[in-house]
Amino acid sequence: ASSHIGLEQEMRRLGVHLSQRRGSGMEFKQLREFIEGDELKQIDWKATAKERKPISREYQDERDQDIYFLLDCGRRLRHKDGDLSHFDTSMNAILLSAYIALRQGDGTGFQSFAGEPRWLPPVKGPSGINTLLNQLYDLHSSTQNTDFIKAAEQFTQRVQKRSLVILISNVRDEDKDDLIAAAKLLKRKHMVVIASLRENFYDDTLNEPVVDFDGAVRYAETHHQMDERYSTLKQLRKLGLSVLDCTPQNLHLSMVEEYFRIKRSGQL
Repeated sequence: ASSHIGLEQEMRRLGVHLSQRRGSGMEFKQLREFIEGDELKQIDWKATAKERKPISREYQDERDQDIYFLLDCGRRLRHKDGDLSHFDTSMNAILLSAYIALRQGDGTGFQSFAGEPRWLPPVKGPSGINTLLNQLYDLHSSTQNTDFIKAAEQFTQRVQKRSLVILISNVRDEDKDDLIAAAKLLKRKHMVVIASLRENFYDDTLNEPVVDFDGAVRYAETHHQMDERYSTLKQLRKLGLSVLDCTPQNLHLSMVEEYFRIKRSGQL
């Protein structure tokens, strides 16, 4: 799992992306000098005229919302892309997203499934990241099959308050029926995001030039697998779910961006 220092470093690396979110929340916070990245609609023209320099209205997102991460600890996330398994990549993305949510004033909770059961009710405040680190540092993936329906049933029994639920796995075509059933159950009360990891192998194979028969067969098989994957994800989107289809290196940024998008939309 990432250290606290690692989270701070990653936050700075993502700063260019997150700065675009500044001032786009729902609740007025304060007046301040206009800075690059602000939208023109944020300018307070009366204050600008008085101060004789551009003044913006700064807003903050609504608070007191709960964000839960549901992590698949089964065999699907044991695949490695580079030095890290998809499980390790997911843990890092969860900790970074949780760190940001905690600093935004939201509560952050966690549930694992398809492996050692781990449950953490929402923690709050910037120091809450230490609680998450202490509770999750020794969590590992397993060789178990994933039971999405059981995970959804356990979560809905535990949590009644409408919350943002981010479920992280590696979606396959054979998961379709169970995952759709689980998503419908979660969606009755909660805002649901499905974050599905995609092996780099797919993108690499489809981007390779086809120069021989074996390459053509490999391309055709990979294209078929991707079509099946997209079909499953499309059905999930038709349910009104937010679906992220990410390579490991993009998971953390996709989760953070989706968190801010949902915060701005007021859907919670």
